[in-house]
Amino acid sequence: MSDFPLWRCRACGHASFPARRRCPSCGAGDLVRESIAAVGVVEVATIVRKAAGVVPGQERHLCTVRLDPGPRVLARSGEALPVGQRVRLQCRDNGAVWACADSARDAS
Repeated sequence: MSDFPLWRCRACGHASFPARRRCPSCGAGDLVRESIAAVGVVEVATIVRKAAGVVPGQERHLCTVRLDPGPRVLARSGEALPVGQRVRLQCRDNGAVWACADSARDAS
């Protein structure tokens, strides 16, 4: 999916996600929305077993992904993803961000 929203500061060029009123790097208020192919690397992964909305006996997989343009994004996954795995992110209609293994790329 190539329509992943990213906000770039016109003053300093810093890329961020999610949307903000001001740039987290320089504080400028002139951010422009870009659509990118959200591909990156899993930096941290975890499994949630007990939380609101998690059915007992089921697991929720979460990971922090460093996108190629720079920002880190917290995403859900349908499976456990190892640190270093290349993934592609999708922003679903309900606003949830999901990570899927990107089999076309290598994590090296």
